[in-house]
Amino acid sequence: QEALALGDRIAVMRDGRLVQIGTPEEIWRRPADTFVARALGQPEINLVDGVVDDHRILLGDGSFDVPVPANVRCDRGDRVRVGLRPCDIHVADPNTAAIRGRVMLAERLGRDVELTVDVAGTQLIVLASGREGVGEGATVGLTVAESDIHVSASGEGDTPRLEAAGTLEVAQ
Repeated sequence: QEALALGDRIAVMRDGRLVQIGTPEEIWRRPADTFVARALGQPEINLVDGVVDDHRILLGDGSFDVPVPANVRCDRGDRVRVGLRPCDIHVADPNTAAIRGRVMLAERLGRDVELTVDVAGTQLIVLASGREGVGEGATVGLTVAESDIHVSASGEGDTPRLEAAGTLEVAQ
């Protein structure tokens, strides 16, 4: 976390090998793989498996979805892994938001509240402002900007980001 705050350029390593090199903003916004995405940020990024269907990614049991970001290259039927950072998921009106869930746990962290939200059997961690006044048992709507949706290949272990070629500085 200190590297994000202090560094001009960051090198992320795994098992003694470089995985990604870039500015803090580049690494935060476009992690090379799920290892890099999980290494940065507290609470840790939510990783949810999904299937692509008509420019949407059906998540969990398929009852909720997010758009396929414009810079992601995938086809209908592809299995993917979606990363949603807790700070990028916003609490919204459950009557108008496309994603709805029930708050299972609300833990105050100073001025913020870490929410564990059950969305159709999938638990998402959401970092909300304490001013939201959301408590355990509440039904909430959730929104996330398309630019904050991270899409990686599906599979076991750490999987690479799916993005148009040539847009990341990945260590080889």
